[in-house]
Amino acid sequence: MAFALESVLVEPTGWGITCVLLSLWMGRFLGFFGHRRWGSTHDPISVMIWADVPRVAAQFGLLAYLYAFDNGIAAMSVSSFVYGAATSFFMPARFVSMPYMVRASLLKEANAWLAMTENVYAIAGPLVGSAVVASLGFKSVLWFDGITFLASLVFLLCLKKRVVPQNASSGDAVGHMAGEGPPENASMPVRRWPLWVVSGLASWFFCFLLIGFLGAARPTWVLGAHAPVALAVLTTGVAVGSLMGSATSLLSRVHQKRWAVVHGISSLGLALQLYVLTLPIAIWVPCGVGFVASFFTMVSEIRWNTTAQHRFCDKDLHRFASLDQCVHTAGIPLGMLLFGVSSTLGWTDVVVPILALVTSGFGIVPLFFRKS
Repeated sequence: MAFALESVLVEPTGWGITCVLLSLWMGRFLGFFGHRRWGSTHDPISVMIWADVPRVAAQFGLLAYLYAFDNGIAAMSVSSFVYGAATSFFMPARFVSMPYMVRASLLKEANAWLAMTENVYAIAGPLVGSAVVASLGFKSVLWFDGITFLASLVFLLCLKKRVVPQNASSGDAVGHMAGEGPPENASMPVRRWPLWVVSGLASWFFCFLLIGFLGAARPTWVLGAHAPVALAVLTTGVAVGSLMGSATSLLSRVHQKRWAVVHGISSLGLALQLYVLTLPIAIWVPCGVGFVASFFTMVSEIRWNTTAQHRFCDKDLHRFASLDQCVHTAGIPLGMLLFGVSSTLGWTDVVVPILALVTSGFGIVPLFFRKS
């Protein structure tokens, strides 16, 4: 949010924020290929440490530039690109590290707590970022981000001494705590992904494609038909739904449901949310549907992550995490681009039902595989 506000202040016409966002997603996309090549050759804690180094450099580097020169879109784009590329290494490594720091029986709870923390930051982050930029300026945000990443780097260095054995070589895939390690029911190395993984990744791609489409369409459609407060209500409902989904995942009843069942409901919910936004109805209807859709989407994501962490280990888990991130990284910006193109060409009435049907259809496919 802080980068978005500063981009608009530096370049009010709109191309500035477009360049910054494209640089961020381009960095994440190219970082995906780097992670596939080098991510599995080191333990995940080391990967997270080396990913935090450029993230610290991106913030403090831009900060140093601002003290020497006036801010510009080029400098912010470079910083966003470096941050995005480093994040492409950090996120899969964090995912892979979970089974080696948490007992297999507690993986679902650990993923739920992590998702809940991210949801809280997603709700509070834009508010705090906007307030800090308005009151203290953009440099204060960079100071805060840089110090936060630096603290994370120090924490990971301390954690590495406990998690990774001192005699582990750099080629070891992962280290583990004393008495911990890969889940006992993790599968042997796989040559070909099971069908439930292939169908799941395909379904998640269309879910993220629809989420990206909604992210661009929601403010355009809502502000065109309702008062500005309606957009705040709808956005809050979606955010609270995700938060409640992560909180509810701590309950055993949700854990007992098959991932494919939960994911099928979330896919149908996302498709229904897209459809109701096109209708001239009261805002509480899309708000309620958005709450339910985001609730089940978050539960599905937590169950998906936990299932993979139970069934794969070492390099297979690295490969899975890398593919999962690629689906997320590609789906959301492509969805935003799809909305921009379809609305410009006047194809929205055709794209919306097709996207809703395809997403719900692919969401049901994993139900036919017993292991999902």
